Amino acid sequence: MKLQFFLTAGELSPRLAYELSASFSDKGPAIFNIEVEDKWQWAESQSIFTTLALSGHSKNELENGIASGPSELMIEMYNEYRINDTFATYIGLSYTKLLDNTAELARSENEPTHAWESFVGVNVAF
Repeated sequence: MKLQFFLTAGELSPRLAYELSASFSDKGPAIFNIEVEDKWQWAESQSIFTTLALSGHSKNELENGIASGPSELMIEMYNEYRINDTFATYIGLSYTKLLDNTAELARSENEPTHAWESFVGVNVAF
């Protein structure tokens, strides 16, 4: 059984939103996530989103390369081009860094502790 819920979400200002979430499972650790997102609309149909997220785990999951405590920091930035209310395209970059014990675990396995990714996508709302 897995329970997932949002602890709270809201806006700190018209541009800045936040979300706190957690999930609990009888088969794994409790997971927490803190996320803050900034939206800067720089043209009528274009916005730049910047997201900062921190996640962590309540106990070690060594087989999955995860240690207890804060485990990952992610920074993401993307440009969204909104064509209409139901369709938008986006392109962006993401940087992820493993933290504390999770980073030590990755180093002991000669795995990278950080990564850059680029992405493109489409948002469609129904």
